[in-house]
Amino acid sequence: MSANAAKHTELRAHARKKACLAGIVMLGGYAIPCTIVNLSKSGACVTLHKSIRLPRRLTRLTCARFGRISAEVVWQNGMAVGLKFAPTPMPGIRRN
Repeated sequence: MSANAAKHTELRAHARKKACLAGIVMLGGYAIPCTIVNLSKSGACVTLHKSIRLPRRLTRLTCARFGRISAEVVWQNGMAVGLKFAPTPMPGIRRN
């Protein structure tokens, strides 16, 4: 193990699990297809299928497996986006 890897401390509250699920990130009225590459109880990492800059605000992530959930964009690196699930759903959004 490298010295840098030994110093790395996981800051996430919940463990991430690898995934490969089709999803959609909503940006206003626009649906942006994505692939959910990992997820936990508190968030997800997705890869957008389009190169677009998402604002750091509440959005919606939709997946056939778990429905629609409100989430906040917390980071973006190119087409990779980190989402933190909102503690309470946005109006009209249900957690399945």
